Amino acid sequence: MSRETKSHVFRIRGLPKSWGEKKNTTRLRQAIDQELSENEKQTLEYTVEIVPDCYDEDHKMVALVEFTGASPAFLFKLIDEVGHYVVLYFGKHELTIDRDFFQLTQLNHPKCGPSYSAE
Repeated sequence: MSRETKSHVFRIRGLPKSWGEKKNTTRLRQAIDQELSENEKQTLEYTVEIVPDCYDEDHKMVALVEFTGASPAFLFKLIDEVGHYVVLYFGKHELTIDRDFFQLTQLNHPKCGPSYSAE
């Protein structure tokens, strides 16, 4: 049997900026792992990328989570249904998970360099 290679990317909003990228990544992985079945924990692979929130960059961050091969059961309803989201509780923080990307989402976290200005 061949392994499915399709991947799905989910956006997770509401991460606290005060925790920084490393702590957010670690805590988010813990929260996701709690939602996975024992079989999913053994078979699913995923990556987490933390980026600034375009709407509240002073207080919030966003995660882009890519599951390769399959998506976990707790996120199945997001695969084919537009406009739906799942709520994941992250300590006292409420995170929303979606796949629609209807609003702006930064896709990477560029390194700081020289500033340019057009006058």
